[in-house]
Amino acid sequence: NCRVSCGLCTAKAFAKHPDILDTASKVVVTDEELLALTDHQRAVVMLVLLKFFEIMECNGDEEVLAKLAPLHMIVAGTAGTGKTLVIRAINSLGKGLCGSQAVMNVAPSGTASFGMGGRTIHSVFPIPFGKALHDKFRRPGANRLKQLQDELTGLHCLCVDERSMVSTVTFGWMEYLLRQGMHQGGREHVPYGGLLILLLFGDDGQLPPVLGTRLFAGAAETSEAGQSGTLLYKLIDKCGCTTQVVLQRGEPCYTCSLRWHEPGEECTRLRDLLLSMRYGMTRGIGDLVVEPVTEEDVEWLSERQVHRLQPEQRHELEAGSGSTLWITPKNAEVWQKNRAKVVAASRRRVPVVKCRAKDTGVCAKRASRLKGSDSDFGQMPRTTYVFKGARVMLSCNLVTSWGLFNGAVGVVQEVYFVAGRQPSYDGRELPDVVFVEFPQYTGPAIIQGQPLLVPIGKWTWREHCKHHCEREQIPLKCCWAVTCHKSQGMTIGPGKMCTHCVVDLGDESTERWAPGAAFVQLSRATEVASLAIEGSVTLGRFQWGTSKAKQAIAVEDLRLYKLHERTLQASPGVTDKWEFEMVVHEAVQM
Repeated sequence: NCRVSCGLCTAKAFAKHPDILDTASKVVVTDEELLALTDHQRAVVMLVLLKFFEIMECNGDEEVLAKLAPLHMIVAGTAGTGKTLVIRAINSLGKGLCGSQAVMNVAPSGTASFGMGGRTIHSVFPIPFGKALHDKFRRPGANRLKQLQDELTGLHCLCVDERSMVSTVTFGWMEYLLRQGMHQGGREHVPYGGLLILLLFGDDGQLPPVLGTRLFAGAAETSEAGQSGTLLYKLIDKCGCTTQVVLQRGEPCYTCSLRWHEPGEECTRLRDLLLSMRYGMTRGIGDLVVEPVTEEDVEWLSERQVHRLQPEQRHELEAGSGSTLWITPKNAEVWQKNRAKVVAASRRRVPVVKCRAKDTGVCAKRASRLKGSDSDFGQMPRTTYVFKGARVMLSCNLVTSWGLFNGAVGVVQEVYFVAGRQPSYDGRELPDVVFVEFPQYTGPAIIQGQPLLVPIGKWTWREHCKHHCEREQIPLKCCWAVTCHKSQGMTIGPGKMCTHCVVDLGDESTERWAPGAAFVQLSRATEVASLAIEGSVTLGRFQWGTSKAKQAIAVEDLRLYKLHERTLQASPGVTDKWEFEMVVHEAVQM
C-alpha cells in the first residue's frame, strides 16, 4: 500500500544519502540566558566574542586573517555547570557576527551531538575505522575531500563536546583532516589548518573513550595520529573552568514522590553527592569546596535500592516498566535484561521477528562467530529482534539533526515484509521496513498524521579493509537496558522517553576499567524519584584512592584549573558583567 511504499522509499534514501540530509539544527539563546551567565561562563563567551570581533575587522582578507593569533581553549566543567548554554551562546553570537557557517558543533556520539545542535565527529570528518585508525595519515578520496572542504568553508569556530570520550588518535585525525579541509587545503602546514577558534568542552571525570587513550594520558601512543593528538592537546594554552552548578539547584520538585522530604531537598542532596564523587579526592576545585563521599552518603543512597523502596514507589517503578531503563556496566548484563523482555513478549504470543545479519567478507564473518557484543560489526548487531511495542535503539547515524542518531530510542509500531516475503525461523529474511516512533524526531513528517513515525529499512555497513567486508542488518537494537557508556548524554525523568532508571553500579573494580561510570549512571536522572539502584552500594565504590585512573583525572583537574587562572589573569575584565553586556549589545546591533 501507499504507506509501505512511502516508508520503503524513505528508508532507502536514509541508507544511501544520510550526509546530504544532515545539517546542524538552529541554536538560539535568549537575552535573559545571556545575562544570567556565571562569571566563568561569561569569561569563555567573552574571549570567543572578542576573537570574532577581530575576525570581522579583517573583512574577509585571507592574508590578514592568517596573521591573527588563534584561540585554542579547553572548557572544563562537570555535569550541570552550564557548558551547553555556553555552546548555545557562542553559536548564536558567532553566527550573528560572521555568518551561519562560522560555527560548527561536533561530538563523538549521536546523543551528545543532538543535544548540542550539531553533528557527530565521524559524519563531518572521514576518520577511518578499525585497524586503519592507527595507520599513517592519508588524504581522503577526491570526492570526500571536496565535500569536507565545502563543509569547512567559512568556518572560524569549532566546538567539540564530550571531550572525555575523544581519544588521542581521533583528535589527531581531526587535526589532520582540518589541515586538509580548511581554506581548501591551502594552509595544511599550519596547526588545525588555520582554524582560529577551537573549543574542547567536557568533563574528564566522565567516561573515557571506548577504544583508545584519553587526551591527557596519551604518552604511550605509538601511532602517528595518537602521538600527534597527544602533543597538540598538551599545546593548548588556555582553559575556562565552569565550576558553579547551575542545573538541579534544588528548586521545588513538585513531581517528587518522596513525600517525607521537603520539596527539592532530595535533588540538592543528589547534586552534592555527585559533586563529592567528582571532586572528593581534591576536596573541590577553585571556589568549589566539597567533602569526600561518607558512610552517611552511602546509607542515604542505599535507600534508593529497589528492595528498600516504599511499596508505592516499587509499584510506580514496575507499572512504568515500559518507560524504565536499566543501566549496567557490562554488555552481558544488558543482553540478559533485553532477552528477558523478548522472551516475555513471545510468551504473550506477540509475533517476534528475528533478524540475523547478512555478512560478506572475512572480517564480517569472523565477527559473526564471536559472542555477545563482540559479534557487532560497525555497530550493526549480528542478531536483533523487533516486534510491535518493542523499545529499540538506533545503531547508526541517519540524520543526526533530525534526532535520528546512534543512540536514539523509540518504540516499534509496525514490521513489514513485502512482495509475499515472510519472516524465517533462522532470521535470514530481514524485514523490508520497520516503522518506529521516535519522540525526539524533529524532521519533516514522513507519514501523514503521524509526525514522529519513521521508517527504518536495511542498512549496510562497509568496513574500510582490503577485503571490502560488509554487514546488512536492520540498524535497531533492543533497548530496555543499556551500558553506562551508551547512557552518557541521556536525560531520564518526567516528560522523557524513559521516566525512570534502575542502575547497577557494579563492584569496586568497575572504576578501574570504566572510571566515571558511577557518576554517569547516577547523573542521568533529573530527580531522585526517577532513580532506583539494583545491587549493593558500598563506600569503596566511590573512593578515588582505589583507582590510578581517577588519581590521574585529579591531577589533570588541577592542571586545567591553574591554566584557567592564568587565562583570566592574561585577559582582565572578561568576567565583568557590565562590560560583557556592552559587548553583547554591540554584537547584536551588527
